[in-house]
Amino acid sequence: MKAGTKQWWFGGGTDLTPTYLNEEDAIHFHKTLKEACDKHDLKLYPKYKKWYVEFNLVYDRGTKFGLLTPGSRIESILMSLPLTARWEYMHTPPESSKEAEILEVLRNPKDWVH
Repeated sequence: MKAGTKQWWFGGGTDLTPTYLNEEDAIHFHKTLKEACDKHDLKLYPKYKKWYVEFNLVYDRGTKFGLLTPGSRIESILMSLPLTARWEYMHTPPESSKEAEILEVLRNPKDWVH
């Protein structure tokens, strides 16, 4: 973004946040988004797919929000999570488990539309 310019958007967004991977849902989700983007410009889906992956850092009218915000209090951000959410330090799920499967896709995003 050039200095002195502003970015604006309206509405919400979309995401697919499964606990366990459902490949059929992931393929449908990404194909639907690609079809919507392609109606306007074939370059939009690849651009926005990269942006969806960067959801923990959001710019809104020049203000940076998210986990990478300078001076942010991670505890304050995470307080909005459900009471049952938790993390285990250095957790490694069993190989071939549903948990390992979703972690692999989250760490190495797939091309779901080709």
